[in-house]
Formats: sequence, C-alpha cells, structure tokens
Amino acid sequence: AKALELAKLLRIQNFNASNGWLGNFRKRHDILFKTIRGEAGAVDLNVVRRWIEEELNPVLNEFDPEDVYNADETGSYYTMMPNRTLAFKGENVNAVKFSKDRITVHVCANMTGSDKRNLLIIGHSRNPRDFKGNMPPEGVYTFSKKAWMNHEIFDKWLMNWDDELDVSGRKIVLFVDNFSAHKSNVKLRNITLKFLPENSTSVVQPMDRGIIRNLKFYYRRSLLSEKIKAIDLNKPEKKISLPHAIRMMIKSWDEVKLSTIQHCFANAGFVRDEEGLNAVGDLMEEDDLELEEFRRMFDRVMNMAPHEERVDAMDYLNSDENLSADEEEPTNEEIVADLTNGEMEYESENEDNDDLMFIWDAENEINQEFFQMHNDFMQ
Repeated sequence: AKALELAKLLRIQNFNASNGWLGNFRKRHDILFKTIRGEAGAVDLNVVRRWIEEELNPVLNEFDPEDVYNADETGSYYTMMPNRTLAFKGENVNAVKFSKDRITVHVCANMTGSDKRNLLIIGHSRNPRDFKGNMPPEGVYTFSKKAWMNHEIFDKWLMNWDDELDVSGRKIVLFVDNFSAHKSNVKLRNITLKFLPENSTSVVQPMDRGIIRNLKFYYRRSLLSEKIKAIDLNKPEKKISLPHAIRMMIKSWDEVKLSTIQHCFANAGFVRDEEGLNAVGDLMEEDDLELEEFRRMFDRVMNMAPHEERVDAMDYLNSDENLSADEEEPTNEEIVADLTNGEMEYESENEDNDDLMFIWDAENEINQEFFQMHNDFMQ
C-alpha cells in the first residue's frame, strides 16, 4: 500500500508493487528516510487563545506554579566549533555529516524555575568508548540507535519520576508536545500528562520560547572557551569527548537562570497574574551583556580562522536549531516532495560505516532507481 501511494503521488501508472516492496527497497539500500519534524504550518492564534482559555487556565487554577512542568527534546552537534558551521550556512543542518557527533537532550523544568530536572542525554551507543573510566552521573545518559527520543526512553523517564514523587507526596502536571513518543500509556500515580495544541509549540511551549535556546547559548559559550584555552596554551585543539560534552551540558543547564525560565513560561501563556514578569527588564539587559561577551569570544576564535571559513556568531549559535530529536517518519507527500526536488536526506543504518561516500553513493542510487522506474512506466 505504501509503495502504491508513493507511485500514485509520483504519477506512475500501472504500478503493481507487492506490499513488501518499499520495505525491501529500503532494506536493500540500508537507508532510513529522514526529514525535519518542525512546525507543520503557520500557528493559528485563535486555536492558541481557545486552548489557553479552555485547557491551560483551568490547570493553572488547579495546580500550584511549582507543580506545573514542561519538557521537550532538542538535538545538538556537541563537538561543533565555528569553523565547522560553514558547511551548514544556508543549508538544512539535519545532515549526515555530523550524525555521529550528535546527541538529543531532554530538558524539563517547572513554571517557577525552582526545579530544573536533571538533563537526560541520549546518545548512539550503549557503552561509548569514551566512557571507559569516565562515566557520567548515574541516570543522565541513555541511548537509542539514532540518538533520538522514543517511547521506551520517555516511559522509563516518566516512571522513575513518578516513583520519586511517591516519596515527596507531590502531584504535578507535565505539558509536552504531540510527538508520538510522548503519548505514553504508562499508568502514573502522581503525574498528569497534558498535551500542547498541535502546530503551535513555537508559541505555547515554554521550552521553545527561549529555555532551550538559553541552554544551547551557554553550551556554545563553553565550546568557545575550550577553543580559546587551546589557543592561549598554543596546543592543538582536542575533539570534545562525549563525557566532557555531557559535563559541559549539565553545567550549562545550571547556568540557565530561574528568571529566564519564569519569563519563558509567562511568554508562552503560563501565567495567572503579573508575578514573574517583574524581572523582565533586568533579564533582557543581563542577556545583552552575556551576548556581548559571547560575541567577543567568538570574534577572537574567528580571527584565527582563514577568511573563507569565517561565519557569523548567530549562525554558529543557531547551527543545530532545527536538528530533529524524534523518530517520526516523514509522510508520503514529504518523501515525494523531497525526491522530486532532489533534496531528500539519508542516514545510514550501518553504524560501523564511517565512509561518507557510502551515503552519497546510496543517495545517487536511490534517486536513479526511483526516476528510472518512473520513466519506464511513463514510456
């Protein structure tokens, strides 16, 4: 059925593929189709207003602010220095070139900022080589084949937190987006799971209103600091190991201020009164000072780079902004659109193959096979 749907969208007539054609085709090429899973169109503000009035406000009246949480995931190229950002300037950053140096970071905090839950880092491997004698704190790291969030990881995280809440006797509400792995069937005693309206997380999800961006800001600043240390010591730059990246990410999360979290929740509509907005002026001034420091550090690093490798500080800061962190499949329409535009991206399922030529060869072969099939049927 899947193959027939694709053939129809590609305007291929008299195509009689078996049910297993697409699966065999993908398996034969050892290829996983991937697209960015972002906002699916413009945000309908009427839907947002109705959701705030009918869904959010009653919850805020029922739960204390300390017991209202939001959680989300973000992808990160944890080793990326400014000179590597050049490859992504003007391009889709969800590429295979840096797939081995990517992690997913699961971030969660409450409305007052008084409880920043421990980060959960998702990598590719069960036992990364870098971890030998250098293990991260317990419970901070887990893995999936593609370093993405999935049902198993999310359910386990929820159950562990639910058990923890048994001890304190607290009841909390957790808001998440509609990503399929978040739709848990786990029976929870102390956590009420609520979903944000579809296609509106850029407006109503506190994490997307600046919390995750702030976390990444501090992490990128730490990477620049590592680069500057190497310059000052006149030593070759060392690649950031995964354990070191995890420690830096944890430190960066510690640096995200309580007032930043409060401000982002309020901007997403999570507010019962004007409290929490009093520090907005100071917050913005403080962020400006930190951004100026970031730019100074960035300029120092860029001054050491060849002119053709220099990029803008904001390009570097936002280099993995749209990096996917989930396992959702693209729709048939997305597959066909990407194929006909020649822009479909692929990621090898063979994790031991580090030769990028395998990827490019597979890309050429898959495009040629689809379009040859199309031409054969059109003749």
